[in-house]
Amino acid sequence: MLFALILFLAATLRLWRLDSVPPGFTHDEAGHGHDAVAILHGARPIYERVGYGREPLYDYLVAGLMVLLGPTGHTLRFSPVPLGLVTLLATFVWARLAFDRPTALAATALQAASFWSLSTSRQALRSGLLPALFTTAVYFYWRSAYGPTRASASTSRHRPSRRQMGLFALLIGATLYTYIPARVLWLVFPAFLVYLALLHRETFRRVWLPALVAVLGGLLLATPLFAYLQAHPEAELRLAMLDAPLQALMAGDVSVILNRAWSGLAGFLIPGRGDDFLAYTIPGRPVFDPLTGALFLAGVGLCLARWREPAYAFALIWFLVGISPSLVTGSTASTTRSIAALPVVFLFPALAVVAGARWAARWGSQAAWAVGLGFVGLTAVTGAISARDYFVTWGESPDVRAAYQHTLVEIAGYLDARPEGDLVALSTVYPHAPHDPYVLEMSLRRRDLALRWFDGRQALLIPPSFPPTGDAPPS
Repeated sequence: MLFALILFLAATLRLWRLDSVPPGFTHDEAGHGHDAVAILHGARPIYERVGYGREPLYDYLVAGLMVLLGPTGHTLRFSPVPLGLVTLLATFVWARLAFDRPTALAATALQAASFWSLSTSRQALRSGLLPALFTTAVYFYWRSAYGPTRASASTSRHRPSRRQMGLFALLIGATLYTYIPARVLWLVFPAFLVYLALLHRETFRRVWLPALVAVLGGLLLATPLFAYLQAHPEAELRLAMLDAPLQALMAGDVSVILNRAWSGLAGFLIPGRGDDFLAYTIPGRPVFDPLTGALFLAGVGLCLARWREPAYAFALIWFLVGISPSLVTGSTASTTRSIAALPVVFLFPALAVVAGARWAARWGSQAAWAVGLGFVGLTAVTGAISARDYFVTWGESPDVRAAYQHTLVEIAGYLDARPEGDLVALSTVYPHAPHDPYVLEMSLRRRDLALRWFDGRQALLIPPSFPPTGDAPPS
């Protein structure tokens, strides 16, 4: 009942004003919409070469939604909402299995109330698919290895389920067709097997072979993607843009990657040091406020203290591997690049709160209830602050309107309202695909206009008739 309420409130917050916040589309979002429409028309990409290159699975998912809801910008904007809810569901079922129900409820509630989760669940980007797939993969791995009910991993004698390991393998393969960080994310499972081999040998002997086969099977599913990238190295420009710290490290300079790692870690706790990418967050906003940040640190400390228990060790491994992209690239776009760690990040405060409530129970049930009610209040305040920051501070910012090409959205509304169906010329700073033309494609409902794009700073417009009936808006 409590989980259903959390999911309902989360869905309400993620659907509210979805038609106006964000106030348009970024070029990356519009590119996903354009490629999804192309899939509807017969394209079958194994890798998208638009922009800096990207994996195609999210585009196929959006195309499937467009079959049901129509090939519109509204469908594109809606597409991340169910992914965010699936992430919450997967977080709950895994945390309940690996820890307990109170921890699962607390982790899911805080995640649902967070600005990070709210923002991600409204971004039409492939990154939002990754935590949904990976957390579900974690659940199937845990259930296969340790059974359908909570049990100590060190004593469980449950025989791994082939069906669930198969689903686990399928999901690992799917993550590799989703977003670049998945290329290191699968290492969570071999690292955990090493941990089991060192500390829980009986469990290791029982699970290592099916787990390893499943991971290798998932990697094998991605063979066509990697074969394509091997044959077309020029298609993947983004990696070349992000590997400077690694190149410096290989050259013997550790200072660059140490500075980036500190920047990425500081973004969790220190105001002004958070992700500064305006399109998807409030620049400098940390993941946690001081109080939830203290709970986060306490939860990490608890996991370190209980590292001999498999669930706690797994959470630490997941966190470190999940944030590793931001440890290389720094805080810029860290909430996107570290998105695979989102579910486990909010597990740590939940572990601290539940441990605190159990400690308080020594003084009677009323003390434990006081801790629980205090956390409910904290979560409610967190949700209210997240909503204010997202819908008001961020959503009404002129800079955000510019980043989401709101001018083009307004022009699309104007053109949809015009009765004429004729030639329309538009001047923008980015008149070439995959930029402003894709944004207008996702914003414009009608399809009977002949659109011509140009940059008025470098072109002379000669209309075919006078007076001209086209539009040349400022960009």
